[in-house]
Amino acid sequence: MKNLAVDKCWEGPKTGDEYRSLRIQLDHFVDHINKEDSPLSWLPLENMTEDELSDIAVQFYRRNKSNRLIFSGLAHKGIKYDYLDLLIDISDREKKFRETASIIPELKDYQALKISELLNEINIDLVSAQYEGYQKTANKMLKYDDRIYEAIIEEKDLFKCIGLGYTNTQYIEQYISVCERICFGTMYYFIIANPKITDCKMAMKIVANNVTDMKRVISKELEKEKEEYSRKAEFHKEYYGLPMNNAENIMMYYVQFLNRQACYEEWEEIFKLLSTGIEEPVNHECLAYKNDQENIDNYILGGREIHDFQRKKNECLRIIKLARKRDNYWASEDDMQVVKILLREGFIDKIKYRRRTAMTIIRNILAGQEPDRMDLMFLDAKMLRGAFREHGYLEYYNEFVDICTLLRRIFLMPYSTIDDRAAYKLVHRICFDFLYIFGDTEYSKLKFE
Repeated sequence: MKNLAVDKCWEGPKTGDEYRSLRIQLDHFVDHINKEDSPLSWLPLENMTEDELSDIAVQFYRRNKSNRLIFSGLAHKGIKYDYLDLLIDISDREKKFRETASIIPELKDYQALKISELLNEINIDLVSAQYEGYQKTANKMLKYDDRIYEAIIEEKDLFKCIGLGYTNTQYIEQYISVCERICFGTMYYFIIANPKITDCKMAMKIVANNVTDMKRVISKELEKEKEEYSRKAEFHKEYYGLPMNNAENIMMYYVQFLNRQACYEEWEEIFKLLSTGIEEPVNHECLAYKNDQENIDNYILGGREIHDFQRKKNECLRIIKLARKRDNYWASEDDMQVVKILLREGFIDKIKYRRRTAMTIIRNILAGQEPDRMDLMFLDAKMLRGAFREHGYLEYYNEFVDICTLLRRIFLMPYSTIDDRAAYKLVHRICFDFLYIFGDTEYSKLKFE
């Protein structure tokens, strides 16, 4: 494999410092393949040819200098790296598809599915669960899951009928993100925020046990998909007389996996940081809205004296309004409960993330600085913790986070199929199995209504 990799990326005499550096880096690549905690352990090595592996080794060798430490044992594997650097020659994929689609009548007006646009609709339905009925809402969530899956597969079948094998790499990402929201939101509104749940701790334990069982089931399904991938590789070899080279697709799924895994690891670090030093609120009573600014301000203050209160309140209103424009909002700036939560989490709580407080991040954004993904994740996580505190749910916070963490690890599994149809099928199954806990009360022994 190393000799193949050298032949693919080296020309001229095999001497000199640069050539020796190449050989050393390839040696490191091989060493990392065999390490259990290495990101390279994700690769389907049992099904890969030397040709595929050498292509991937070359791509690692050619990665940008800023990403040189991605697989160093001394470096933190995380969200700071540009994993797109590892993609193999897919720059023309979208362009070629568009050119082909433009001459096919059925695809003349083709537009990619806008899966993420369902998030707002899903949020509204989840919030309305206590009025619409939990069973009815669970069925609605199942329909969202089915609707997305069926739309993607229908599009795949259309492409197949007209001889195209195009894969929209963003569909898996969007589908997982929507299913995450469905799962996390269902757990929050059906259990934690459900006044009819008499023993929330016990209910969370039941859900946690079911998710653990669910992980075992999904793992078995994944093994079946891997076996199917292996059969396809064998068929290709027998039919064409040559081993297939699927390195391009392997890296496409691998990069998505690395990006999402890094994001999930960062969530875990943030939640671990926020799980310390949490305390009960002074009060979490609902505000009786009146046209009385003093009453509203007293509610937002929550019995505290806050320096420069009016300025900080105005900054809260501005950042909520700005977040809404970016489709990453927590609620309306008219919701004083959200303002109260943001004031506490954004301006009173002094916990630091990457050596900065939430107030510093907020004020930088308001000053026109573009926030990075980690800043936004930190603010979102703080708002979630603030909602738990404000509503008096803090004792369930850690259990909620633990289940979310386990679910995220399950949502990483579909990438290992290295096949978009199989990945969509697995995402659909994960969401369905989780909703089954809430949709079939005989199965889960949970009573929501």
